[in-house]
Amino acid sequence: MIRQEGLLCGGSSGSAVWAAMQVCQQMKPGQRVVTILPDSVRNYMTKFVDDGWMRQHGFLESDWEMGAIGDIVRAMGPRKELGVRTIFNLLGPLTNPAKADRQLIGVYEKRWVERVAQTLAHLGAKRAMVIHSGEGLDEISLFGTTHVAHVNDGWIRTEEIDPSSLGLSSTKREDLVASDITDAAKIFQSVMDNTPGPHREIVCLNAAAALVVAGAASDIKEGLTLADEAVASGRAAQTLDGLRRLSHESA
Repeated sequence: MIRQEGLLCGGSSGSAVWAAMQVCQQMKPGQRVVTILPDSVRNYMTKFVDDGWMRQHGFLESDWEMGAIGDIVRAMGPRKELGVRTIFNLLGPLTNPAKADRQLIGVYEKRWVERVAQTLAHLGAKRAMVIHSGEGLDEISLFGTTHVAHVNDGWIRTEEIDPSSLGLSSTKREDLVASDITDAAKIFQSVMDNTPGPHREIVCLNAAAALVVAGAASDIKEGLTLADEAVASGRAAQTLDGLRRLSHESA
């Protein structure tokens, strides 16, 4: 949703926040969702919730102190100066400090989809999806085919997702780009308020993938239905309001 090269509003980061909130409602006592946010996304999230609250409730910043893994993550800084994607773009999700056995990971080139899926299977992932779509996007797109590798208890299956086959409209990338972080926050709020349009569709689509990985949906189509219902019914907006209240109480 928010990237170094611009603000693509409505994609993976917004969906991660939304899906995490939804999955938390279905979890058993003692279970926890941990969402690791890059710095730009943390700036975006503080439009809604207190920074201290995010750390307390499992939304971790990318340079979180985590021993050897923290050293790896902090070493990623120089790659931004290079201006090109490197192996460190792939190592971040694969060295998840939460030791998550369910992950939704986007990669910047199609050739890495199956390779990363194989690595996740080798690392013991219970359920995962690795995705890539056109124009180098590491999320499910509304403006082209998305390549997906599913990991399910060691088994790997590949497929392609065409948004039109799910009843979604095709759009252009520029239609999803926000002007700045404040604009991105307003757009995300509009999605939670059930405002129709491509931002709502891409958030629900990527949230659907997260719900599949979490085991809350059997496939993308069912996940999309669940995501759409949560937004249309107002439950998503209510959950976001709940986060705001908890943040203010914790501040």
